Amino acid sequence: MTDTGRCFGPVFTADGERIVFGQEWWDPTARAELFSVKLDGSDLRQLTDRERKRAFAATSDPRGVLMVKSGRSMWNQIWFVGLDGTGSHRLPTGSMRNGASRPVLSPDRQTVFYVAEQGSLGYRYDLFSTRVRGDDPPERLTTEEAYIALGLSVSPDGRDLLFVLEQAGGVDRGKGEICTVPVAGGEVTVVGTNY
Repeated sequence: MTDTGRCFGPVFTADGERIVFGQEWWDPTARAELFSVKLDGSDLRQLTDRERKRAFAATSDPRGVLMVKSGRSMWNQIWFVGLDGTGSHRLPTGSMRNGASRPVLSPDRQTVFYVAEQGSLGYRYDLFSTRVRGDDPPERLTTEEAYIALGLSVSPDGRDLLFVLEQAGGVDRGKGEICTVPVAGGEVTVVGTNY
């Protein structure tokens, strides 16, 4: 950790005993690493090296943190790393254009939901899920192929995903429908409109 770096994206570990955060600095190129520290500021550990990354959630089994990595040679990828810096591995997210974005973790801390772009025309996105453990391919949860605006949320009971969907190229471009879909996939339900 450097004295000149900017800290970002702190998350509590699943047991609440540590904090994981990112720090970025220039030396001579941009770097961002993840660190963990006890709540009292002791026992600082560097968890990662190389590439840019941002932690977004902590897992309990296995004990670690989930992060989004990006860099010159890759689009956004979802990775796991243990709290001691070992066991780093990429979660299967397929070969999506621009990678996985806006990931969220299920309440049981076993499934990651994310948005990924389909095809090369832009404004063709869908929701996907991948498991924290295992190497099964990701599951496509929606087939809307429209723009999924900022934000993705999992209901507290872990049954539904909440998101804003914008149709591409229409007269209502820039307006969105607030939607839900079951976490197992299925019919998208419009619950409101964003004007």
